[in-house]
Amino acid sequence: MLYIRFVLFTVAWVLAVYLFNCLLAKRVKKIVWMRAWVYVSTVAMLGLFGEIFVDTLYRHLTGTPLWRYNFWPIQKAYTSLYAAALWGTYGFYLYLLHDNLRI
Repeated sequence: MLYIRFVLFTVAWVLAVYLFNCLLAKRVKKIVWMRAWVYVSTVAMLGLFGEIFVDTLYRHLTGTPLWRYNFWPIQKAYTSLYAAALWGTYGFYLYLLHDNLRI
């Protein structure tokens, strides 16, 4: 059941981002899937590794964690599996935004 919620959460946010960008462009946006996948995967990877790097650095300097993920934690709770979906959705938003700016 938890995985179904995770998938529904991700699909709902991707759909919301797509519809929002369609409203901004005032037309239905065509998606180039390979280019969109590059944005999604790059931003998701940078987001996850960025969270781990920032919290590791902060913990090294102060001795306490900056944050702690309690829901689906990975990497000693520096980040969460949900973070991949959130950062990936942000990557999809950036892809659509850059397409809007080109137009």
